[in-house]
Amino acid sequence: MKLNNLTLTTLIVLFIVTVLACTKDNIAFKKSSAIAFKANELIVSVCDKFNYADTIFYLKSSSTDYIVKPLKTLSGTFGAYPTGLLHINTTTGAINVTKSETGLKYEVWFIATGSTDTCKRFITISGVDFTDSVYSLQKTSVVAKPIYNANKTLAMDCTNGCVFDDGGSAAALGIAINKTSGKIDLKKTVQNGAFGKTPVDGSFVDFILNYRISDRSSNALNKMALRLYYYTSRAKVPAKLIEELEAKKGQVISDDTHVDDNGGGNFSASAVTSSLTTATQGKTTKCRPPYIIVTAQ
Repeated sequence: MKLNNLTLTTLIVLFIVTVLACTKDNIAFKKSSAIAFKANELIVSVCDKFNYADTIFYLKSSSTDYIVKPLKTLSGTFGAYPTGLLHINTTTGAINVTKSETGLKYEVWFIATGSTDTCKRFITISGVDFTDSVYSLQKTSVVAKPIYNANKTLAMDCTNGCVFDDGGSAAALGIAINKTSGKIDLKKTVQNGAFGKTPVDGSFVDFILNYRISDRSSNALNKMALRLYYYTSRAKVPAKLIEELEAKKGQVISDDTHVDDNGGGNFSASAVTSSLTTATQGKTTKCRPPYIIVTAQ
């Protein structure tokens, strides 16, 4: 079949338009891919720059606050989890070690200006913590043990001596605490009348534990708040209190959380806390003070 000149011209034009369109799409795809690659490369580069001088910081005996800053000046927003316990400047990333809760591990994060991805590092402020727990006095030995630097297997550096309950304020309340190790004998604490001469369900005592450790803090005065509860039996402990205890426990980051202690990399901003716990998101419960619940049965 013969094609007239008009038909032939039309086919040639259609062919040229199709080729140009495909070429344009291919160029656009390559350009888009290049931009995405460069953006990801930029994020990784920024995260590589987000570092502090160390991953563990110790208190210092000084008349001025001890503040540590990122090694490089970065533009963006900084934050930390658990929230409210680490004093961090959201604009510069500077951490006020003196005013932060000690004995805890934090996820410190950074979102660069113009980005929605989050860089992370894990920072520990040296000191001790106690696990939120329920203890039964029916056991032979009922002792609450301190955890050092958010690591349950790490021994405290007491080479040159450690002092717990410095000043004796906890002992004055009847808290039976070992002055050298920081262990709290809960049976003796009850016998000492910390919850009253005849304790009733729901009795509790709040106290500040002052202590000194001969690690790199050089025996600088450290402190933390604790709360002890008493109930006649496990069944008497309110479900709401148990729920709060579990929420508090879920916010504590430790080496058991299986996170990369060196931090690094980048991930979605929405995943800042989800990698650690989902049970506590949206709740106002804080992991301090730890709750130690003592039951007679």
